[in-house]
Amino acid sequence: MGEFVAGIEIVENRYDDLRSLGTPTLIGDQVYHVAAVLGSPGDADWRAMELDALRGRILIDGVERDSGVTGDLMGHPFTCLAFLASSSVAAAFGGLRAGQSIMLGSVTPPVWLDGPAHVTVQFDGLPEVTARLT
Repeated sequence: MGEFVAGIEIVENRYDDLRSLGTPTLIGDQVYHVAAVLGSPGDADWRAMELDALRGRILIDGVERDSGVTGDLMGHPFTCLAFLASSSVAAAFGGLRAGQSIMLGSVTPPVWLDGPAHVTVQFDGLPEVTARLT
């Protein structure tokens, strides 16, 4: 297994009514996903961390907008990984492979921006990741 890092998922709302699209369309389109910004691994050994108890925060221009805990991701982030690895969606694309970057979920709901912003995501014990969105 590779690294466990913080990330920022860049999303956009391109739908009027999610319910009208149906689950297969939403999965195939990755719902709101547009891009991702991944943090660096840092010096800490993530294998020694309580990965189901890391507090995560999203800050917009230095102000915390929301927070959550990695245990909110199906009880443990690796439960999400196991679910994805065993899914028919992953199988349709040849399964998960070494070297892929996999987003395991978000501990906060989407934070919609009104304009350009400096976005920071922090998780206890991991290096923070930042992006300037214009």
